[in-house]
Amino acid sequence: YGLSCNASLGTTAVALLLVENVYYIINVGDSRVYYLKEGINQMTADQTFVQREMDLGRMTFEEAKIHPKRNILLQCVGASSVIGPDFYVGEYQPDSVFMMCSDGFCHVIQPGEFYSRLKPGCLTREEKMKEAAIYFTELNKSRGEEDNMSVVLIRAY
Repeated sequence: YGLSCNASLGTTAVALLLVENVYYIINVGDSRVYYLKEGINQMTADQTFVQREMDLGRMTFEEAKIHPKRNILLQCVGASSVIGPDFYVGEYQPDSVFMMCSDGFCHVIQPGEFYSRLKPGCLTREEKMKEAAIYFTELNKSRGEEDNMSVVLIRAY
């Protein structure tokens, strides 16, 4: 820990594998996986300076949102000499949704806003999933988000 990716070029990475109602997640940086079923749950923790400070009780969520080091990654692929990814394993329920996204996709949108359009009952077809991804991309841009935005929606049956 302690490396700033602003010093060198690097990227974040998050991967999700679903096998027989078990999810496997690997994460480096601040891309995220959310799970949507009866609500929305962030499955990954950001590997950032402000997240570490919040975990240690030295910073509040409100302070982290405006802190000058809020974009400092502690690890990233390509710039960190050694990577310590976080791993997550658990069970998921049928008819649930996973959202994998870059941090820029979720800076200015609240979890409840995502859930209102991404809950499993709303995403019954691939077309609906594409519409929802476009809607949130445009909403991000209209709210002034300037960070990169990537999103993948996965409906688990």
